[in-house]
Amino acid sequence: MPSKITPDQILEPKFTPGTRVADRPKPRGQLFTTERGRKICAQFSGQRYGVVVDTIVKFHKVKNGNKEFKRRRLYVNVLWDGFKSSSLHDQNRLCHIDEFQEICNKSTFGIDTTHASWD
Repeated sequence: MPSKITPDQILEPKFTPGTRVADRPKPRGQLFTTERGRKICAQFSGQRYGVVVDTIVKFHKVKNGNKEFKRRRLYVNVLWDGFKSSSLHDQNRLCHIDEFQEICNKSTFGIDTTHASWD
């Protein structure tokens, strides 16, 4: 018999429209041997910051043996700085901009947060 969902199990959006967010730090194990390779890697390794446009709820079907469940996931539409269109991301991939430095300090991913350019 399936258990009932309690109010504390219902996901609430972490972000409201207009909130400044950043990508959570993630490992970037990029190796390059030439200057051209370094420039190509540098294009895709920058930290992104943006503004939340809206929050969307999606349901995913999950199978567990013979039973099929619908799992609710919250997604955030983000307009990244320097981009003209927004993109959809799982809310767990993002963090508040105020928490970003603290998360970087706790992680061992070695992300450069000084925004220094390679050029």
